[in-house]
Amino acid sequence: MMLAFVIFGALAGVGAAFVSLGLGMSFALAFWIYVAVSLACMVVIPVSARIVARDILHLGAF
Repeated sequence: MMLAFVIFGALAGVGAAFVSLGLGMSFALAFWIYVAVSLACMVVIPVSARIVARDILHLGAF
């Protein structure tokens, strides 16, 4: 499951970098957009999803 987020994060980061370059931003800014989007998809989303799922299960909603 984690591998899917890594692959998705890399692809989303590359896509975001290409979009930012297409909008006329600098390469340095495009690189940092790539890093931010990749890290968000690879780390923040899966960790947040696990925390939310754990909290839902802990509350006994399911």
